[in-house]
Amino acid sequence: MTKRQDVSQNNKENLESKCSCNQVGDTGLTVPCNLVPLDKRINELKSEFYKRNVCNCEGLEYISFHFPNEHPDFGKYARCLCALESTTASRKEILVKASNLHDRKMFEDYDTNLNPECKEGLDMAIKWVNEKITPILMLYGQTGVGKTHLAVASGWAKIGLGKPVLFYTATELIRELQSGVSKGNLDKIIDNVKSAQNLILDDLGREYTSGWTTAIFHEIIDYRYNKHVSLNTLITTNHSLTELEKILGIPVVSRLKDFTASSVVIMDGDDVRLKKR
Repeated sequence: MTKRQDVSQNNKENLESKCSCNQVGDTGLTVPCNLVPLDKRINELKSEFYKRNVCNCEGLEYISFHFPNEHPDFGKYARCLCALESTTASRKEILVKASNLHDRKMFEDYDTNLNPECKEGLDMAIKWVNEKITPILMLYGQTGVGKTHLAVASGWAKIGLGKPVLFYTATELIRELQSGVSKGNLDKIIDNVKSAQNLILDDLGREYTSGWTTAIFHEIIDYRYNKHVSLNTLITTNHSLTELEKILGIPVVSRLKDFTASSVVIMDGDDVRLKKR
């Protein structure tokens, strides 16, 4: 068995259940996967999945369909789009589409001369990309010191290594969660964020918080904290840990303060946008 075959086999064996069938019922809402019709075969489901042209295997190379136990294809897997592609370039194109990254920024463009005190943030972001530090990294500093630049650059660097990444600003995530309530796919959105192999949350704490949003962020961060051996998370915020405790709650922040799983970098500098004027 080749090394690639061995990795693929391990990925297949360690595959977490991911729904890719997305059956829609008469109400327009997603039907629970255990109601997939018995006559709906895996080849038809694969075809529908490939047409959507979105990778959602989180680097596992395989996707699974939640058939009922009595389904003839129960337990079968399908190769994900990213694993079907034959070239590195096309695989990265798929990862970009699934990343939710809009702008393109690079580490090379981050000018530490404008804020020498922020060089540690750059160094730690690079280490996070290469998994040389704790799985959770939080960059804290005032507006304009380049936190978002480093967050976006980290996402592109992960993709450059052929690894999937999911990027959200906190306000974008809240907006999508609110939309998920009306569309009936809130749980799916939360599960995607919770299980993303590399998650980047930019500007945490800026969104309008409520008991509902606090509970969701606690669920996401708590899940990723408990799975920190296999999941990587980068967070940027303008708020100190004490301020975040008031916004998101003490349980959430306690996860971010655990030095065994998380690193916090204070980017103490000036608003570079003012310096460039």
